[in-house]
Amino acid sequence: TIQGSDFCSTRLTLIDNQGGCGANTLVTLGGTVQTESVEMMNTVEVSLKADLPEYPIATKTDKDGKYTFTNLPIGVDYTIEAKKIGDYMNGVNTLDLVQIQRHILGIKKLDNPYKLIAADADGDKAIRVNDIVTLRKMILGITDKIEDMPSWRFIDASDRMENGPWPFREVISHGALTETTMKNNFIGVKLGDVDGTASANAISKSTQPRSTGLRLSVEDRAMKAGEEVEISLTAEQFNEVHGMQLNISMKGLQLLKVEGRGIDIDNENVATNQNEESSIGMGFNPYINSISPNLGFNPSTFTLSWAGTQSTTLAKGDAVMSITFKATKSGKLSDMITLSNNVLTTEAYIGADMERSAIALEIRSDVRPNVFNVSQNEPNPWKASTVINYTLPQAGAVRLTITDVTGRLVKRYDIKGNAGANEMVITRQDLGAAGGIFIYQIESAGQMEQKKMMLVE
Repeated sequence: TIQGSDFCSTRLTLIDNQGGCGANTLVTLGGTVQTESVEMMNTVEVSLKADLPEYPIATKTDKDGKYTFTNLPIGVDYTIEAKKIGDYMNGVNTLDLVQIQRHILGIKKLDNPYKLIAADADGDKAIRVNDIVTLRKMILGITDKIEDMPSWRFIDASDRMENGPWPFREVISHGALTETTMKNNFIGVKLGDVDGTASANAISKSTQPRSTGLRLSVEDRAMKAGEEVEISLTAEQFNEVHGMQLNISMKGLQLLKVEGRGIDIDNENVATNQNEESSIGMGFNPYINSISPNLGFNPSTFTLSWAGTQSTTLAKGDAVMSITFKATKSGKLSDMITLSNNVLTTEAYIGADMERSAIALEIRSDVRPNVFNVSQNEPNPWKASTVINYTLPQAGAVRLTITDVTGRLVKRYDIKGNAGANEMVITRQDLGAAGGIFIYQIESAGQMEQKKMMLVE
């Protein structure tokens, strides 16, 4: 070595991007992106990284959930990742909170690693109460995203996670790749969606609950401007309810307070985007007055999310909750509150299978019904039990008969009905049948009406 001199080493990598050295110098990487339920995901962004000047490069999955990277030089280290931005509320509802809560309490554990990943809303590699709090804020409309967390997580499909999900692989790696590989598959997991209702290819599901299995009622009343009024929502039909979420629209009312009676709720289960003047009495509650202004919600709306640890059954007339309002103008309560779906879908989760069910709010007046009427049973179709509501102009003897479609008598009830509203609960055991279509008929004082119902397996 000559004194005062120096040297350096240079590594020159020649990439045959055009295949001039032969077809064996270029390879292809590809795979699919799908959910655990094998719903193929389109428009998912997939990126390919390598220590080369033109990388990373990206593509998107097609309608069949497939992606491909072609003309890749051999002998290079590659990594593949998938991502989908936004879409946070897709598939997230109060039923997810019910199942996460039951997992935490050991009532029923989440039974696969993908559900555990979905339940870990804050990304701390554990399922805790904070995950419920985080998701509830989204459900109530306080926020439209989870800070510092992706809306979807994409796991290497070859990662079996046999000892639990953490840590799991979100990157597929190839060292010094020498051959085409088309099984670089990912499983997409929607954050917060434990019950698997998220749509893989749309922002939200369009499905609505099929039947009304939960009914609430409240007494109508006149309200004067400036008056503070506490109303009681009572049970008309409240059987085996695991949880529910409500969206109540208000006209001329300010929400002051919500308290549980038959169910365990307080102000932390509620959110509203009314102005500061409207939050009288809310105290420390971090949710009230907090619905995100970016979501475009009607300012006279409040939302409620309740997740029970066990199913709750309340007798007809039992108080479910009390709500305190302040009237900003005079009017009747029946003209001032309605159930809606403009922030979240108003629904309940009922029975052993936690079936999604619509919720009805009946506002009662002092005038009793004076006509004979038989309502469609709810829910319908049904599995374990259903309720038949009917009204009578006066008290008297009632005969309820249930037949199959051939006219064969299955069950008959001779009961006394009250003037006004009545209900009859029918169970699968009452009919002693596996399933099918039945006709029920109610007769009283020379009047008769019949309807069909369906018992399913």
